[in-house]
Amino acid sequence: MKVLVVDDSPTMRRMVKNVLVQLGHTDVLEAEDGIQALQLLEMHAVDLLIIDWNMPGINGIEVVRRLRQKSRYQSLPVIMISIRDNRDDVLQAAQAQVSGYLLKPFSPTVLQKKIEQVLAAHKAETN
Repeated sequence: MKVLVVDDSPTMRRMVKNVLVQLGHTDVLEAEDGIQALQLLEMHAVDLLIIDWNMPGINGIEVVRRLRQKSRYQSLPVIMISIRDNRDDVLQAAQAQVSGYLLKPFSPTVLQKKIEQVLAAHKAETN
């Protein structure tokens, strides 16, 4: 399984990658902003996207909206991570078909549970 982790914080990307490796997902791509994420997504088919909302340039929600317009990514499981917890933001994420939403700060254990939950739900939907 190939995973793309997108966050402008190298520390956050490292933490997310460490959790993924602990779960057995070692094929992890990293991007530091939305532009780099979109470029990687053109070159690589990924099975899970974990993306920060607030980034310079193209933000995470805009990346997800653009992906949903492409047939190969319409059902891609996406976990949005953010400091934004107001109702409008959660609604925007739902409208963009984000599979899971995590508020920063969060522990590696919380991230692990969210990844497992999102992947299990995606598997159930596609079977």
